[in-house]
Amino acid sequence: MPSDHSYLFPRFDDNETLALRPLLIAGMVRPIKGGDGGINIAVVTDNPAGMLCVINPYIGMHEGDQLVICWERSAVYTKVVEANEVNKPLFFYLPTNIAQPGWVEECYYQLTRFGENTPDAPSVALRLRVKLTRPGGRDKAPHLPDGHSELHPLQLPEEVVRQGIDAEWAKKGVPIIIPFYPEMAVGDSILVHWGSANNILAPHTVTQDEADRKTPIVMIADQAAILAGGDSEEQPVLYDIHDEVWNWAVRRSQRTRVRVDAGGWRLEAPVIKESVNGFIIIRELNKQDVTVQFHVQNKDFTLGDNVTLNFIGTPKTGKPLIHSASRIVDNIPSILELKVPYALIRAIAMGLADASCVLVPKNGGPPLSSRRTFAQVVGDVVMLPEPTIRELRGDTLEPDKACATVDIRYPGPSSGDLINLVWKGERSNGTPYAHEAEHIVSENEAKAGIVTLYVDNEHISPLVKLDLSYRVSNDQAALYGVAESERLLAKVEKVRATLPMPVVEEADPPDRLDPSKVVDMAHLLIEAKTAKDDIVTYYWCGDDPLGSTSDWVPITTVTEGRPVRFRVDIRFVTPNIGKTVQVSCVLFRAATGQYEYSATLDLLIAG
Repeated sequence: MPSDHSYLFPRFDDNETLALRPLLIAGMVRPIKGGDGGINIAVVTDNPAGMLCVINPYIGMHEGDQLVICWERSAVYTKVVEANEVNKPLFFYLPTNIAQPGWVEECYYQLTRFGENTPDAPSVALRLRVKLTRPGGRDKAPHLPDGHSELHPLQLPEEVVRQGIDAEWAKKGVPIIIPFYPEMAVGDSILVHWGSANNILAPHTVTQDEADRKTPIVMIADQAAILAGGDSEEQPVLYDIHDEVWNWAVRRSQRTRVRVDAGGWRLEAPVIKESVNGFIIIRELNKQDVTVQFHVQNKDFTLGDNVTLNFIGTPKTGKPLIHSASRIVDNIPSILELKVPYALIRAIAMGLADASCVLVPKNGGPPLSSRRTFAQVVGDVVMLPEPTIRELRGDTLEPDKACATVDIRYPGPSSGDLINLVWKGERSNGTPYAHEAEHIVSENEAKAGIVTLYVDNEHISPLVKLDLSYRVSNDQAALYGVAESERLLAKVEKVRATLPMPVVEEADPPDRLDPSKVVDMAHLLIEAKTAKDDIVTYYWCGDDPLGSTSDWVPITTVTEGRPVRFRVDIRFVTPNIGKTVQVSCVLFRAATGQYEYSATLDLLIAG
């Protein structure tokens, strides 16, 4: 069954040591209303050894460190760091019997460092929901072909059952009643498939009254869905269910069939502007949106008509992604357009794009739907990871940086790989700018798994926008082609501080740090009004790269609104003795997708 996540664990960087971020549980579902994650049947049962978990490497990691995993404040597992695990992710299994249905108010771990008796402050805590039942319960007749025995056919109005759906019924929408089913719960999502598997009504989320069986579960098959499904003597209609933590019903419901004669597929098909001979090439989009165009003509339209443009993207695996918008006809003839976000197109690489539209006449006449336009979406399902820039703050690179330090990591680097760095951008006057640099991967770089390149200020200061990527080729290019990376898009401008500067707790006065007062770690305190899913990142930048570091933590339900405290290992302090370190932080606001920046603390490390 489809899942809500693309990766076993949230992605992390093997080459960096991190703060005490939350425990990662393989398959944990996000988001969850009122919590930070969900534990479903698959998480608990997929591996007989238990629930697979990982703790990221952390600053000052040492053989003999002891980590105690706490579940509802009770210790459930202890992990001791071994010599070959230092500065690497720690993988282990938690016993499944701790996953009891309901809320886990706090899941975290505590670190007691080797040679110490007092543990560090706990890691970022998670609030988890555990649910171990499936909507519909057990299928009592799995041998029968027509759906789950306990998910009975949906119910339609008696008139519709007898006479079918005409244009008038389609106009007002057809009510659908979903029969109550075993293991029904608040937050269940019900998906009705009208005709084709891709034509899905807007999901219905089960309410408390519905779960208590006080009110019926009613959904509406609207005109757009009916027309998109086309006319048919026996249109199949069925539903599927998953709960809030993505436990799916064992299989779909039993079918209902209904006659439909509502005016489907009468208009000409729209055009996908970026489709060439039926193909959308992701690389050629340059991270720009795709445009669906529909020709408004005199023979079918009048001023004031309403046209809804629909785009359905079906990935190689997984559920369809739907994007639509309505427009009022204010000019005939004309072209109506729908912008489809690049992220949606990227998500359906090697899949299918499907565009159509529905016309609702202003005069109240019956609506009409168009024929459909299809295009194959061509691109790597997984492209090489985008490069990173150490000097980047959030999404901004300041123009006065002496150089940009570009780190490139990709799976399976080999000695002799040719990397072509593509540094493109836009000047303040709108003219384009381009710089390329080639690099041959050495044996040591291949073993380390990272290639670092430097771009001088002469290629930074002219820009206001940056588009950075790279290409990798080798002797097998004729067989495998040239692999291309995702793009890193950034602004080039001075950052504007809206957050207070960070505080180094051992510094006295605030802009002077005596390194003799730092025992193993300096502590960095960041005050900001955070909310769940925000991300706080700090930067500790010295003249010497060995004296520079950064780290980030996500904000969870448990930690929102609280100050954020980071540890800076002494190995990033001592190289800067007698020099000034720039300390700053960036807050990513999940609600807006925007970055906020702190003032910079110029911290003298006293000699």
